[in-house]
Amino acid sequence: MEPFVLRGFLKENQWPIMELWTEKYLRDNFAKNKGPVTVRFGNREHVDGEILHDHESIRHQFKSFSEMLDWMLGRNEKELTSNSAKELKINSSTHWAYLDYRDILELLDEENASLVDWSKLNIFPPSSSSDLENWKDSTIWIGTPGAYTPCHYDTYGFNLHAQICGYKRWLLFPPKTDLNATRLPYEESSVFSSIDIIGATMKEVEENYIPSPFVVICEPGDLLFVPQKWWHSVQCIAKINDNPTNTKNINNQLCISLNKWFPTENDLIESKKEALLKFMMSLNLNFGLLNLSENICLTELNSLENKNNLEELAFLVNERLEEEEGENNNNSPNPKRPKLINKEKLEFNEEYFFNYFLNNPLKEKISVMEWNEIYKMRKNFYGTFLSTKSTQFNKNLKENLVDQLKIELFEAISAPKVLDILLDVFISRRRKKK
Repeated sequence: MEPFVLRGFLKENQWPIMELWTEKYLRDNFAKNKGPVTVRFGNREHVDGEILHDHESIRHQFKSFSEMLDWMLGRNEKELTSNSAKELKINSSTHWAYLDYRDILELLDEENASLVDWSKLNIFPPSSSSDLENWKDSTIWIGTPGAYTPCHYDTYGFNLHAQICGYKRWLLFPPKTDLNATRLPYEESSVFSSIDIIGATMKEVEENYIPSPFVVICEPGDLLFVPQKWWHSVQCIAKINDNPTNTKNINNQLCISLNKWFPTENDLIESKKEALLKFMMSLNLNFGLLNLSENICLTELNSLENKNNLEELAFLVNERLEEEEGENNNNSPNPKRPKLINKEKLEFNEEYFFNYFLNNPLKEKISVMEWNEIYKMRKNFYGTFLSTKSTQFNKNLKENLVDQLKIELFEAISAPKVLDILLDVFISRRRKKK
């Protein structure tokens, strides 16, 4: 099963938010009465080999969503100061900005959030209950050209990505592709690649035997289907082509998208593995084997920074290990963890979605693109980065051998195939004790 894109599908089905989410609507309703908006930034001059993760990004807190929007659209040229110790200066000509991975209720009240009605796209089976309050757990992403998410795959669910404004370039690899998987930095259900896919040089491609990826550029109105565990590297871009005046088009200044992870039959077993890994992560942090600020994504800080929560976490692990097929009533704050549903109730699954659109006229097959073509795309056609700097930078190189071995040991224990074995042994030993 491969990813595919439905070109113009959101417009064809007259999805309300395609017309509703105007600039005025965004200003009037986004983050209303929710306080300041914190955004992460990155330098538009990319450094080969350097992967900018969420917890490593510089940040600035805007007083309001409108103030953030003005800066993103280039209507407020004032230089910002980051909240980092370095006090870096940030401006829109040198840095990209990303308000990413935000649960819909972080930015909208329930009345406006409920308008993100996936059932209006007519994608659910007629008898399915999946369309009840289906807007919940939708995730919003708002960025400027250059902003990116490091290459990773999600252990839970399959992904539907709706492009509302602007352009996003996706590089996708099949699940079995070896991209040097790592669980550091740690984020539940995210398996990162330790290779700089977004700016990989031909030398890195050859040394790491990286195959040519499936490449698609999502445009306003497109719906992208990503099957479970497909690797993806995603970047906001400006589609300027040979017309420089297009840079002032709002679609070349702002990228807005929505996505939602829908449950699969494999989520129950993945949930058990993620629980074990989270417990191991907490143990490592408690005993000082790993560093909270260096090894944890911000989305996990609340659940892991309290050193007294081991008992609570142990209860969660036990609950998930004992969990059978059926409704999962544990409300996780992670929108990437879909509710666990009995197989008989799982009418809307990735196989159904794939087959339902098998012969749809809007369906476009995503093709593999050779790396030399991707390099041309970077340099000539799309505003991915202003430039790319070469360096001997090696993120995994540690001066202290002990620290290096700590990281390598955790990465070995948390490797996907090792987690599979650990879970089998864990459950087998528990059954023998009963």
